[in-house]
Amino acid sequence: MIQVIDKALDIIELISQDPEKIWPLGSVADPLNMNHGTCANIIKTLVNRNYLERMPAKKGYKLGMMAYKLTANRNYKNELMTIARSEMTRLTKLFNENTLLAVLQGSKRVGIIRISCEHQIQVITPAEKDAYDSSTGRLLIAMKSDEELEEFIKQNGLPKDITGKRKLSKRAFMDEVKEIRNEGCFALLPDDQVLGVAYPIYQQDQVIASISIYAPAFRCTETKKKKMQIELEKAAQAISSRISFA
Repeated sequence: MIQVIDKALDIIELISQDPEKIWPLGSVADPLNMNHGTCANIIKTLVNRNYLERMPAKKGYKLGMMAYKLTANRNYKNELMTIARSEMTRLTKLFNENTLLAVLQGSKRVGIIRISCEHQIQVITPAEKDAYDSSTGRLLIAMKSDEELEEFIKQNGLPKDITGKRKLSKRAFMDEVKEIRNEGCFALLPDDQVLGVAYPIYQQDQVIASISIYAPAFRCTETKKKKMQIELEKAAQAISSRISFA
């Protein structure tokens, strides 16, 4: 057991030497003189615990969110959070509804900033949620490359339809993905009670996060919904432009 812990720490320490590099299995196992199968099993556990992040399209691994949290490294998404907070505060003041900044970690939508409204009745969404069950998660999944999307479906299956009782067919889900990509946003009203509207945030040409508004459906007229979409798109573009040239 102690040897396994040593090997897990060796892997994390090696990858942390260049955390933005994509590390294939061999480039991790070989310098550590580790059997590839043993290394793959340890890495699988580290990915499940979010200490490493799997990059399926590039067939490798990067340092994950928990590794940064463990060391209290403020550089991890710190720039994104700093830039996004002002836009999120503006949106919450404008609509008096909750805003969320989120990223995709494995099959989970993980909220990293939440700005709450002043209404007594408001939508409370958990920090981590099945990505398929949220507007932010659905958007981030759809914005993956085709190869990454196929890998995600292979690992996590297909989402349920709007009733929540049966899974969408592959064709129906891919039609949804196409529509999200064409529209550049996603609105989810899963039970006629909660509305979630999300837009992607880019770092150059890669989607790295999403910004969204969550609100009780009864407060969202069509006019308010359209205005939220317009202002969310402006906010997402403003954040993306500042990150791209930082």
